[in-house]
Amino acid sequence: MSGEPPPEVAQLVVERSAAREERDWATADALRDRIRELGWEVMDETSGTQLRPALPESPAPVGYARPEDLVSLLEYYRQLHEEPGWRGSIVG
Repeated sequence: MSGEPPPEVAQLVVERSAAREERDWATADALRDRIRELGWEVMDETSGTQLRPALPESPAPVGYARPEDLVSLLEYYRQLHEEPGWRGSIVG
């Protein structure tokens, strides 16, 4: 999963934002649920709506998340915060 949502998800976010502006909460909630089904989490912030890859609904049998889900999130955050000279590490 890359840092950018697929076009279908981006369009649903636009539609959800319009529904929220019109105070059509039922439609906005339904669109949020559809976005979640497509693997993205909606975060409403004062600066606007943000998306991030969603974690699984329940823990994997080997821990909180499946390794492939964590790799996707780590790659997403690396792209999001990538700056020249930025370095990070994970300590286990």
